[in-house]
Amino acid sequence: MRRLMEIVLRMRKTQEQDGGGDCDDRGTGLEVSPAGLLKVLLNWAEPVTLSQEDIAMVHSHNHKQAKDIELGDSANNRTVLYRANRETAFVHAISSAGVMYTLTRNCSLGDFDNCGCDDSRNGQFGGQGWLWGGCSDNVGFGEAISKQFVDALETGQDARAAMNLHNNEAGRKAVKGTMKRTCKCHGVSGSCTTQTCWLQLPEFREVGTYLKEKYHKGLKVDILKGVANSAASRGAIVETFSSISKKELVHLEDSPDYCLENKTLGLLGTEGRECLKRGKALSKWEKRSCQRLCGDCGLAVEEQRAEMVSSCNCKFHWCCAVRCEQCRKRVTKYHCVRKEKGEQHGVNLPPRKLRRKQP
Repeated sequence: MRRLMEIVLRMRKTQEQDGGGDCDDRGTGLEVSPAGLLKVLLNWAEPVTLSQEDIAMVHSHNHKQAKDIELGDSANNRTVLYRANRETAFVHAISSAGVMYTLTRNCSLGDFDNCGCDDSRNGQFGGQGWLWGGCSDNVGFGEAISKQFVDALETGQDARAAMNLHNNEAGRKAVKGTMKRTCKCHGVSGSCTTQTCWLQLPEFREVGTYLKEKYHKGLKVDILKGVANSAASRGAIVETFSSISKKELVHLEDSPDYCLENKTLGLLGTEGRECLKRGKALSKWEKRSCQRLCGDCGLAVEEQRAEMVSSCNCKFHWCCAVRCEQCRKRVTKYHCVRKEKGEQHGVNLPPRKLRRKQP
């Protein structure tokens, strides 16, 4: 993902400037070398990979070509993400959350010196019948280091920079807001007289789902263009963003209509797109693919049957070859087409009004 690479490159630059030494994070009292952070982000990138899936999920809901998002650096994708729309807001939030999540998780795994559990509240009563204890994941560490490197990418003082910083923070808030409380019972003969509880990171997909909800409820901020060149205007920008909850995603521009082809933005539209409709292995989300891509865009679904030839019954022969048979299989595929064409092919998608973009 292009956003992650920007963060990694900044860490690498910091490492070179510091001569590979440690960087002291004053907010946590911990010493962490940029080399160590680079190793974690490059070798333990599972949450960032998951965030790619979440980004593709959000964009497929808005009818953007999911493969562009998976590649992360296509010309079409850059064109859209350079705009200050709600998709860009989501990308900044999920990237910031991914970095924070990775650092927090690997801190708990002992991958950093002088960084471990967050026991700052241990021994304190958290509620009726339970108190803090155990080994809570150290989100404070992940938050501080993520903010240090991710937010440093924004060097401007205009509305776009303020938007990016706000969404970075929303991503970090999402990680903290989805932490799970885990408890262990204590008492005589297995009774649960009292409980010791600690906080753990959720599955990263839960963070992505949380941010997906924020994406759909994103707030548009109206700021006049070209007014960010004076101290007064910069103050107005800060005041505007300060009045919005840090948990909300914000954007400055409306998103394009992904249903329609837009050559200027490199959008292909959804006409002709293949969608998924039936299959035992399909998730609920995938089974609604045709409705989202076709029905929500005012298109019909065309059913096409074809014969595919593929390798099957492969056997290993000593030594050293694999021989396969060629098997033929009848498959059914579905594509989005204009309704007039779809009606000629017996489309069975229920009628539905064309969904317009959210304001």
